[in-house]
Amino acid sequence: MVMKHGFRSLPEARRALPPVRTVQVPDGPVEYISAGSGSPTIVLVNGSRVQLGTWALVFPELAAISTVFAYNRLGAGGSAKPGVPQTGVVIVDQLRAVLTAAGLPPPYVLVGTSIGGLYVNLYARRFPQEVAGVVLLASNHPDDDVLERVLRFIPRSVARAGMGLSSGSSRRNAEERFLPQTANEIAQAASFPDVPLTVVSSKSTAGVTTSPAQAATYVARQQQLAALSPRGRHITTSKASFIPEISDPALVVTTIRDVVIAGST
Repeated sequence: MVMKHGFRSLPEARRALPPVRTVQVPDGPVEYISAGSGSPTIVLVNGSRVQLGTWALVFPELAAISTVFAYNRLGAGGSAKPGVPQTGVVIVDQLRAVLTAAGLPPPYVLVGTSIGGLYVNLYARRFPQEVAGVVLLASNHPDDDVLERVLRFIPRSVARAGMGLSSGSSRRNAEERFLPQTANEIAQAASFPDVPLTVVSSKSTAGVTTSPAQAATYVARQQQLAALSPRGRHITTSKASFIPEISDPALVVTTIRDVVIAGST
C-alpha cells in the first residue's frame, strides 16, 4: 500500500491516532500518545512548539514495528506552559520523567525532527545506556541559526516574534530563546555514543530563500551529524521539505525500522 503524504493527508491521519493521555510530572501535565508493543520503544521528539499530530502519517506504521511514543512538550497543545527556562538539559529531563510516568522503560530509539534533533542529540550523550539508536530528521545542528532556517528574507524582528523569541512574560521561557545554551550543553556533554544513527536531510538547493552558501553549509552540517557515530549514515530525501515525516513518511518509517532492527541486535 502506498502511504499518503503531505499536509492535506494530515487531518484524516490525526483522527486515527490513539486517544491523548496525560501524565503529571513536576513541571505540570504533559500530553502523550502511545501504541504498539515490543522493545526498543520509538520515542518521537517534535520540532519547536509543534504538536504530536505531526507524526500522524507515520505513527500507525511505527506501532506495527515496536512500541511508539509521541508527546507535546511544555508549551505545545494541552501540556502545561513552561515555568522555567527550557534549556536542553531541562527538556531532556522532562522527557525522561514523562517516559517513566507513562510506564515506558528504556531502551529507546530516539527520533528527533528539526529542533527536536538537538534534544535527541543531548539525550544520547547524557544517557547512552538508555539509547538503542538515533534518527535525526532534517535536524538542527548545534551551530545553526534557527532564524535562517525559517526564511531568511523575513525581518529578524518579525521572525523572533513569530517563534516566541520576543520579550514578554508568556514567552520568556520558550525553548527557542535558549538554543545557544542548549548548543553549549551539547558541546560540554560526553561524546555521542556508538549506536546506530541515521540522518535524513531534506533536499537543500539554492533558490529564492536559500543562498548557495547556506545550502552548502546545511549539507556539510548534516554530514557532520551523521559522522557523530561510527555507525552513522546520511540519507537525503528527494522532497524539498524540512518536515520529512510529512513530506516523505514512507522513507521515515523505513529508516526508523532499520535503526530499530540494528539497535536490537
